[in-house]
Amino acid sequence: MGRSGRKKARQYNPPDRPVCTITVIFCTGRLNASIACG
Repeated sequence: MGRSGRKKARQYNPPDRPVCTITVIFCTGRLNASIACG
């Protein structure tokens, strides 16, 4: 239980957090770029 829980947490947390952060950065960057260019 403990081992599988830790493995799942490690595999799920690291990938999800960076992906969400990258997506937010890209979306925000696109919005800012369009506003700045517009």
